[in-house]
Order: sequence, then structure tokens, then C-alpha cells
Amino acid sequence: MYVVFGVTSGMSSRSFEGRYKQPNDVRDVHVSEVPRINHVLHSFVITNNEDDLVIWTFDIPGYETHIYSFIKERATLLLCPRVDNSTYLLPDVSLVGELNSMLYKDARSATYFVRPTDRSFVSKALRDTVNAARALIMEKVSNLLRSRGLATVRLIDELGSINEDMIASANLWVRKGFSEEVSGIYSMIDYVRSSIELKRSRSRRK
Repeated sequence: MYVVFGVTSGMSSRSFEGRYKQPNDVRDVHVSEVPRINHVLHSFVITNNEDDLVIWTFDIPGYETHIYSFIKERATLLLCPRVDNSTYLLPDVSLVGELNSMLYKDARSATYFVRPTDRSFVSKALRDTVNAARALIMEKVSNLLRSRGLATVRLIDELGSINEDMIASANLWVRKGFSEEVSGIYSMIDYVRSSIELKRSRSRRK
């Protein structure tokens, strides 16, 4: 079986799954007996092996755009590529709980253990996510260096936590065979650490 996602506008779920989606089904992905791969659709093999990569997808009733934005930023900092509107690729199942915790109680989510049919798709998505994470980090570091008082304490704590999460996620990707794609993370983590120490030293001199 395959999990399929991508640009499915105007395409019935029945064409993928042989049935129409039910009200409680997550709508961003489809489970199909055959892969669907073209310039707008992507397929991953469902393995049911917890050691494989993870597709995590969710639906939120209504139009709560701020939740989507929060999840997108958090997933980016966890180095989890956004591969469709509300679907993310995770290096390990251990990250599912944190992302699920950001959902409302009436939200729906689904998790699939998968293997890519196209490694280059994963590689590009991961590289793009690393670049997006770098941009977020640079903005937060800039805010830290300009901050004062309680804002400085908050940003130091936040960046310290992000650093720990990013290095853990990068290590997970390395174990899955994507070391080159996340290689830039380690120098960025060192930069964050040095920026925190710089801010602390400046604060002590005041």
C-alpha cells in the first residue's frame, strides 16, 4: 500500500482509495494500492515499520490559520519537512507526540510509517526545511542580540531549547541516511551557542 499526497484538487478520493472519504477521515492524504507519481503527486510505501520515516497529517475543523502557522514553525525547527498543506515528513515516530499536542481536541491526525519511492524528493524537501529553519533561527538570534531584561531571558531559554531539539532531529536524519542534507545544522547550532554566550557576557558588563 502507498500513502499519496500532492495537488489533488478536483480529484475524488474514490479514484485513489476506491471509496469516498468519511467525515472523520484526514483529507490531505490518500491510501492507495498503487503509487501515484507525477509532477504534482508523490507516493511513499507504507511499511508499518516504526524504524522508518513517518508521514504525519492532520485536519482541523474550521479555518484556524494560526494553528497551521504554529505547527509549521515548530515542525520546521524540528527539521520536519512540510510536504503538503497539513502533512509533514518526520525522521522518527518520537516527534509525533509533540506535534499532536499542538492540535485542538476535535482535530484529527494520522500517522504512517513509510519508505520513499523517490529519495530525491525527500532530499530536496529536507534541504529546503534546513534553509527555512536557518532563516527562523537568524531572526531569533537577531532579536536576542537587541533584547533587554526579561525578553533576553525568554529568548535565551527559547534558543537553548531549540538548539537541543534541532541537534536531536538532525541526528535522527543522519541515522536515516540523510547526513549531507542536515550537515549545515551543526555549524548553525554552534553559532546560536556563541550568540547566547555573547549576549550573556554583554549583560554581565552592564
